Amino acid sequence: MGNTTSEVASGVKAQINSNGQGPELYRFVNLKGGGELIDVMRLANRTKDYTHIDALIHEHIPKFLYNEGEGKLVTISEIVKRRNNTFSKVKNLVPAPRPTEEEQQINGEDTKLVCWDLDLRGGVGEHILHICFLSSSPVHSALAKRLLRYYPRLIDDLYMGDEYYGENVLHIAIVNEEPATVKFLLDAGVDFQQRCCGKFFCPEDQKSSRVDNVTKECPEVSIATNYDGYCYFGEYPLSFAAVLQQEESVRLLVAKGADTNCQDSNGNTALHMCVIYNRIAMVDLLYELGASLDIKNRQGLTPLTLAAVKARKEMFDHILQKIRTVYWQYGNVTCAGYPLDDIDTIGKNDGSLNDTSALNIIVRGESAGHLDMMDGLIVQLLNEKWRTFIKFKFFQRMAIFTLYFGICLFGLLVRGYYRVPETCLYQEIIDKNENTYKSIILINRTECKCHYANVLWHKPHYYNNNQTNMNTSLKINKYDDNDDDDDDGDNAKQIFEPLGLLLNVADGLSVFGAIMYLLLTVQELSYQNFQLDSFIYVNDPSRVLFLFSCMLTIGMLPARLTCSIAADDILCVFAILTRAPYFFFFCRGFRTTGPFVVMIYTMIRGDLLRFCLIFLVFMCGFTQALHVLFVRIDCENDFATVIETFFHMFCVTLQQVTDAYENVNRHPIAAIR
Repeated sequence: MGNTTSEVASGVKAQINSNGQGPELYRFVNLKGGGELIDVMRLANRTKDYTHIDALIHEHIPKFLYNEGEGKLVTISEIVKRRNNTFSKVKNLVPAPRPTEEEQQINGEDTKLVCWDLDLRGGVGEHILHICFLSSSPVHSALAKRLLRYYPRLIDDLYMGDEYYGENVLHIAIVNEEPATVKFLLDAGVDFQQRCCGKFFCPEDQKSSRVDNVTKECPEVSIATNYDGYCYFGEYPLSFAAVLQQEESVRLLVAKGADTNCQDSNGNTALHMCVIYNRIAMVDLLYELGASLDIKNRQGLTPLTLAAVKARKEMFDHILQKIRTVYWQYGNVTCAGYPLDDIDTIGKNDGSLNDTSALNIIVRGESAGHLDMMDGLIVQLLNEKWRTFIKFKFFQRMAIFTLYFGICLFGLLVRGYYRVPETCLYQEIIDKNENTYKSIILINRTECKCHYANVLWHKPHYYNNNQTNMNTSLKINKYDDNDDDDDDGDNAKQIFEPLGLLLNVADGLSVFGAIMYLLLTVQELSYQNFQLDSFIYVNDPSRVLFLFSCMLTIGMLPARLTCSIAADDILCVFAILTRAPYFFFFCRGFRTTGPFVVMIYTMIRGDLLRFCLIFLVFMCGFTQALHVLFVRIDCENDFATVIETFFHMFCVTLQQVTDAYENVNRHPIAAIR
């Protein structure tokens, strides 16, 4: 990229400093208004004697031309290589036999007629005619017309440098706002469909993505762009005239046969360009001249939806007036119908989500201009969709989720009262003096049975919690119905089988509901062509968290069947934590709670997210520091592992510093204590 930039800069510099230096072309005409031909032409205009200027033209100009001004065909691949300053490298390779011009045309290779010698051009690939029209003074115009009288094929020569590639004299005349010159050039046979695709005429965010293909004249650019550029005028002369509001030039071009629907490298037509630059009058003119409002660019945007993307409210409303169908009108009252192809979010053919619809773009827009567009037809369409389709489904889904959440909550409450069999329990040994966790022992793991099978057990089981006076151990004993020991009968607690049955029913309904929610989500994603970014945006993060809780709920099933009680508890905790925020999704549908939910989301995405990132940086730094200090110390501390250190540092941020001080005091180095 650096090399390309320097080469372009040097070419522009050579063009500007064209006072007799650089290419020989500048000796005759330069951008500072001088040159041998200009001086002689100025004298000829005064004396009305053009003999001397004609002699100079016939003496010096032919050596710059191919075939005495008749031109020659040059392949597109060679032009592209020259444009990128790589032709010299390719030329050093072993050359293959070059086909003749007729063979090139037979083989189907694209060629272009070039009149001025490519090796004798100016700093940016221009020749004498371009400089004359660019200067646009009476003397330069007279010289240009005299050159075209003797060498008419010069009219179709282009700028060959990468910076201004494709610009011809018609583009220059339109930019100079000279309709008379435009008419003269059109009458002279200039190519009015020539594309101006140089780097200078490209959107700013696409300049770094331009990639050349030796089989194509214009570079390929990325689809992602905002179309903002200082001189991005749409490549074609008609688009140039429309953007620059040259009504007379537009009419001249269309009368000559210019295509009003031709598309540039981004797929934009002249109407698209008028929307980008907010030229409402030109939209009316082009629409009257046959331009179509249904053509989509590479991003799938029509002029209407492009106006929605750019938040051009006045342009958006104006195009709506163009595409509507008026059924009747009585005084100031008008009954009209609007086509919903580019407005509604539902696709016309298969019912899939249309991401490029005007409604979808305006609702998702984050600028103040998009907020201003939420009126008129858009609001009416939203109200109609709410009353006809959404309202019933919204409250139906809210009722179903409330029921499902109640079932899960009931299962969680029953879970607290129901005791699993003793063979699945852990026996804990607690050190009284240190009051710290020492070890865990699983009793009879091979005989452990999950509670889903408890409903098949007909004999009730009793559990007695015996705790010694010294509080040094906790033991859980099992008793059968035939036990004769009645000393602890008052402390025995019977576990009723109905609790186990209710827990099984609640868990079964929870798992079934989670599976159904996931299946419905897959069906909904299919309507949106499995575009996850669109799905997350539409349904907000709480919906994604709820779907994650459904996966955790399904994951609890194998944990129960394998008696993995610890894994089951962890999955249950995270499932209930990620399930509850889904209520936020439904709270957005009410006027009293919706704005607050949106405000919470905005805070989470903004300030809170930045705070968490900064907080995490400090936490990681202090965690590593404390862990390094205590990792090799032979004393009991809570900083032995990185995870323990992280959580203890988090507790310190909550002003729970007692435990941290106790750990630091155990360090053998006095300076750390």
